[in-house]
This record gives sequence, structure tokens and C-alpha cells, in this order.
Amino acid sequence: MEATPLVEDGVLYTTGSWSVVFAIDAKTGGVRWTYDPKVARERANFICCDVVNRGVALYKNKVYVGTLDGRLIALDQHSGAPVWSVSTVDQSKPYSITSAPRIAKGLVVVGNAGSEYGVRGYVSAYDAETGKMVWRTYTVPGNPAQGFESKAVENAAKTWKGEWWKTGGGGTAWEDIVYDPALELPYFGTGNPTAWYRALRGGGDSLYTASILAVHASNGELAWYFQTTPGDNWDFDATQPLMQADLSIGGRARKAIMQANKLDGSGMESARRNWRCIFSTLLAELPCATPMPAEAVTKGCRRCRSEMGWRISDEERWRLPITCGNVRAPVLAKSIHFFAGDFTGCIVPRFEPGAGARESTAASKTRGTPHGPLVQKYPLRFGGRRGAPSPAL
Repeated sequence: MEATPLVEDGVLYTTGSWSVVFAIDAKTGGVRWTYDPKVARERANFICCDVVNRGVALYKNKVYVGTLDGRLIALDQHSGAPVWSVSTVDQSKPYSITSAPRIAKGLVVVGNAGSEYGVRGYVSAYDAETGKMVWRTYTVPGNPAQGFESKAVENAAKTWKGEWWKTGGGGTAWEDIVYDPALELPYFGTGNPTAWYRALRGGGDSLYTASILAVHASNGELAWYFQTTPGDNWDFDATQPLMQADLSIGGRARKAIMQANKLDGSGMESARRNWRCIFSTLLAELPCATPMPAEAVTKGCRRCRSEMGWRISDEERWRLPITCGNVRAPVLAKSIHFFAGDFTGCIVPRFEPGAGARESTAASKTRGTPHGPLVQKYPLRFGGRRGAPSPAL
């Protein structure tokens, strides 16, 4: 089981394998009712990571569940009887739903899964009372010859190469969605691009895969995005759970959204109102690394703004780059790095053991005293190229 139960009036509502829904008495553990959507077992052939479901949504006496065969179903909260059911996907394609739906402004918002099987990712919103679709937002562009659904998708197409639409593009939002009712913004992360390997895609950032997106609840229009892994080549998707919090950072009140994603085990905190990164933290020590001195990291990061054109190669990204903000106070403890700042941005490499003392390009230029060859194969990347809208320099 991968679901997080919801509780209302002493009843637990949760899901199990094959999208089966349970209503359980929280005091006694007795099952009030169950609902089995009877998903055809052969659907397991098109699900990458087991026949799981991550939970339900509750709203106005209804329980909402997404199913492994791509349906969105509303159930009566007290009896478990179906109220309405819609198919959210093309049933001829290998889509699935493993995530919990989210209620946003009277709508049921749900994503889907299937990037590994060559589908095009999107998030849809349905009227909570009737099941009628209100909007759909695609996370990757389709065939340009058929036109683009929005300006955001048209802009994303500029970051793809070749005939990407023939393999779907991926970028599915297969984990749960969160919602800020004050800002009226749902937030979700997207998965890997298809084809999986960047060389097969011909390069490019492949927006909006491996990204965190915020959309307007009323119409699904893109509010902002932050791509955690441009040009993903390693299944470093950004679908991990998102947590909202109102925090005081550096004496300022910040509406933050946090995620610990796959990119080198890094944790990131971004402002919910716009895409700016507040800080990024390396959560896990990875092999073959010695920490970069704090001074080099600090000065190097501040050079991000003039080094925005650099990229990290496919062969070298695994050598422990870390994302950081405009560093104010780095703290190094047992190779776990914490950077508190209020600007997103650069990818800062650490030294390569056995290769002599090396600094990043930016750090060396800032210090003015190169220590060994400049590591231009570990380029810095300015965060404004990753997010939208780009902040002023």
C-alpha cells in the first residue's frame, strides 16, 4: 500500500492495490465499505512500478479516486456507490493513474503515468459535481503541425529536437498534486522525458519534463515552472511529494514549497508565488566526492549570472553537481551541504579526487587565482534559464 489515508468524522478513506477504495472505522478498524473498480489485470503490462494507488480526495460528501486504467470515479462518501465515472485517457494508449486526485476551486485535478511507455503527459480538471472536464494542461508539446494548445506549450517545443512527438514526450505527473487555496495554484511535478536518453532526443532541455509546475486552478494556464533537471538523461524526475509551508527565512516571511527530488539527492525550497528557489540542500553523500571549500562555493555561485551559458555534459553530470541559491551561509557537515539564499540557480561542482585541486570555472575567475585547469566540463547554469518568468539580474 502506498496511499496516505484521509480522515473525516471518524472514518479513514484509503486505497490499496488495483485502485480498490476502503472506508474504515478509525476507532474499531471495521470496514464500512469497499469499492473495486475492477481494473482489467492485463493493464499491469503497461504499469512500470506495480499496481499501486496513492489515495483519494474528499469533497462535499464524495470520495474521488483515479484508477490504473485511467478512469476518475466519484463515490458516495457514505455508501461507496459510484456517482459518476469518466475516462481521463485514451484507452488505446498505455496510460495509468497511480496518484491521488486533488480538489482545487471546486474541481478534481488529476494527472497520469506512463512516460516509460511513450505517452504525452498532461493534467486534467473535472467538475466535482458532474465529472465534466473543465481544462487540460499538457506538460510536453505535441506535433507542431497540429498546432499548440497554449503559448506555454509552444515555448516548450523550442527546447525539443527532432520528431519527439512520435515517442510521446513523457513528462507525466504521476505523483500527487498539492494546492494553495489562497493563491489558487495547484502544484505538481513531472517525470522523465521520452525517449529516455537525451542522445536519442537530439539534445535540448525537453520542457516541461523533470519540472515543478504551478498552474491557475480556474483554467490550467501555466503560472510558473522550475526545471530541476534540464535535458534529463537519468530518470531524475521531479515527481516526489511537494510540501507547502509558511517559513521565516533570513528574517523574511516566505511562502515555500519543498521537494526532495532525485537530482543527486538534493532538497529544494521554492517560493510558491513565483519560481524562485530559496535554497537547495544536498541530502545524501554520494560516492567519489570531497567537499568544495565554502569560500569557493560562495564566490562561485555569485558568478552564476555571468556564466549562464554553460551546461553539464551527459558524461559528467553524475560527478556530484549540486544546485544552490545565491549563497549567504553555507554550512558543511559530514559532506551534507546546506545553502540558504534567495535566488536560484547555478549548478556548482565539487572537486574531483585524484585530479589535483580544481575549482569551478566561476570560482577560479572570481578568486583570480586558478588552481589547476578550469573545469569547463562542469559548467554553471543560471536558474533563470530553467524557470519562468526569469528574474531581473
